[in-house]
Amino acid sequence: PGQRLLVRFHRQELETPFLSRVAWENVDRIIFIAPWVMKRFLEMFPAMRGRAVLIYNAIDCDSLAMEKLPGAEFNLGLLGYCPRLKAPHLAFEILARLRQFDRRYTLFVKGKQPEQLEWLWKRPEERRYYQELRAKIDGSPCSNSVIFEAHGGDVPVWLTKVGFILSTSDYEGSHQAVAEGMASGAIPLIRDWHGAEDLYPPQCIFTSVEQAVDLMRKWNRQERFELEASFCRAWAKRFDLKMIVEDYKDLFDCPLRPGLASPVAVEDGELRAHFETPARGGFNSSTGTAWEAFQTPGAGLFVPGLVAKPSDQGGCSTAPYPQERL
Repeated sequence: PGQRLLVRFHRQELETPFLSRVAWENVDRIIFIAPWVMKRFLEMFPAMRGRAVLIYNAIDCDSLAMEKLPGAEFNLGLLGYCPRLKAPHLAFEILARLRQFDRRYTLFVKGKQPEQLEWLWKRPEERRYYQELRAKIDGSPCSNSVIFEAHGGDVPVWLTKVGFILSTSDYEGSHQAVAEGMASGAIPLIRDWHGAEDLYPPQCIFTSVEQAVDLMRKWNRQERFELEASFCRAWAKRFDLKMIVEDYKDLFDCPLRPGLASPVAVEDGELRAHFETPARGGFNSSTGTAWEAFQTPGAGLFVPGLVAKPSDQGGCSTAPYPQERL
């Protein structure tokens, strides 16, 4: 009695057999880290709509804000390349194409080796994939331009030499490496995995190796690179630890009475915000949705998320991130 149950939900939970076994009526709030994950869950469990809230994974922007090393605009970074759904072979293909234009391009790969992950190395298809990838790299003229580096806590320093952070995955939840790279001033090159467009700048999403190469060649000119790097740092602020901590404080301060908050309604395949009670600094359903506040100049449509806020009428309401935080 008197306890509150909050559940934090990632992409991989969608694939587990446990969702149908949860007594969702006992869950006060369920916290999602990506808009598309929340939408997919609510399609499965629409009764939880009034208890769902979106709060991003946090990154420490201050620790990542280090000056780039000279020549970073010719360096690609892949942070984590296991399991094979990360599709590191595409990163290598992008590098090989780029080096046809300029031999300064280099790919830095940081993370655990597949042999270090016992569960992965036991799977024949995973082992075969990485063995074939290594053979392809070793037999390539680009082999000396692929640098593997160990997993470790020195990511901010590692990112100082990375001008472009890659996300070549088949699918992801939010792929924190992209947010960390952007906070460092690296420009993301993101494969069009489902949900990427709800989290990251749409102009950074590619559908083919050729398009990724074209984007990188367009942005690696010094003056253009610096402009895009500044834009990326500003975009990453929405994931900053200080803001996310405040969001959780607001959530924990709420009485969390079921049904008072209706953070997101899924209509016609879109995310739209509706409010059953007025929210401080937010919008009221009587005046329409908060959709207009979700516009990011020059970057197309973006859903930055909703945070729980104590309501003036008691209970817990929801509000979009204030516009000054976009």
